[in-house]
Amino acid sequence: MDKFKLFCGIDISKADIDVVYGSPSSNRYVKLSNDAKGISKLLTLLVSLQPERSKILVCCENTGSYMDKLACVLKGEGVFLWAVHPLLLSYYSTEINRFKTDKADAH
Repeated sequence: MDKFKLFCGIDISKADIDVVYGSPSSNRYVKLSNDAKGISKLLTLLVSLQPERSKILVCCENTGSYMDKLACVLKGEGVFLWAVHPLLLSYYSTEINRFKTDKADAH
């Protein structure tokens, strides 16, 4: 974990991306559109907090075509993307299943 200084969890849907970002001890939440404008805002926000792009870790559920634009932009910008298989996330925590919201999923 020493490699990364900024962590970002994203719940992706067709229209929106719910983003929780920050450090393990302190984080913030923002909801953006899942289009070029929203992804650009996300990248601007992350880079303003951590200018060295290789120190940013973005984690999300692999949602297929819904995450394509985000994945292309992050790869082009040198930001590390960790896309997790949905089955792994569904068994990860009972809290995710018990209190199901987009914000909770992003966290």
